[in-house]
Amino acid sequence: MANETGETWRRDDDNLEETLYGLTGQTESNKDIWFYDNRLKWYLIAIGKDPNSTESLNNFPDMIRLPKSWTRLLKEMVDDTKKDNHERYCSIATDNNNGRILLPLEYVKGAPTCVSGDVISDHKNTLKGLGADKIIGSIHTHPNKSGYRSLLKRFDRLYTGDFSAADLYISAKKDGELVAGVIDLSKEITFVFRTRGTKQEENFNYLPKGYRDQVSFEDYWYRSKNIEVDYEKRTATYLNNHNCSRDEFIDLRWDVNYEIAKKHNLAIYRGKLDTNLVRFYPPSWISSKETEWKKRLK
Repeated sequence: MANETGETWRRDDDNLEETLYGLTGQTESNKDIWFYDNRLKWYLIAIGKDPNSTESLNNFPDMIRLPKSWTRLLKEMVDDTKKDNHERYCSIATDNNNGRILLPLEYVKGAPTCVSGDVISDHKNTLKGLGADKIIGSIHTHPNKSGYRSLLKRFDRLYTGDFSAADLYISAKKDGELVAGVIDLSKEITFVFRTRGTKQEENFNYLPKGYRDQVSFEDYWYRSKNIEVDYEKRTATYLNNHNCSRDEFIDLRWDVNYEIAKKHNLAIYRGKLDTNLVRFYPPSWISSKETEWKKRLK
């Protein structure tokens, strides 16, 4: 996985930028942001050393700013996804001895709707063999055409820059990913962080025993929004033939993201490439003004 110069990992550097893009006119007293070099990097290194050192939900900032090395990676993954409409996947790792965040130069290719567990496992094992101490999370892309279709019409953009319920299962489950990101072809980004309130013991007690796996978890949350997914036929249909527009469907997915985060004490951030990511759950003073539809979730 080394390039022609013999390097394996992307350089863990960033030019610290103190400008809050898109938030001109805000004062220092009413904003709260984690830049990479002064907070985010060190937080990720800390949880890599001790997964139980996650912050409490209320201590996560209104915004986070990804470093340039991460945004370059995300852009490369999106550009490759555009070529064949297959997901791309990359692990986030730590080098605990040298206090570094490790992003590999190479990522892996999945299918149009997912990246298989075998591909992910091989990718993680390769990184550990190259010196990664701890895999703390991952980033993956969502193609525009997922391969799923509705009962009444095909959606060209069923998967967007949000997580699927199955994605969030990986963060909510016992010993789940500490941080994860997803980006779609419009370069809309969502990141999720486990918090101190995300329980390490069995936390799916609201699901029937024997139905607490990833598929059952996703089925439960989509059915709560009147959606049924058939994994063999790769279809998403609406219970009782409910006619739902594409935009309504996308809103339902964001509703599911919000409600899973609320149930499992996950911190979720949204934004576009090269902008600050704003906390979506719990709603920040910024996002609460911008997303009126969340009032329905109270």
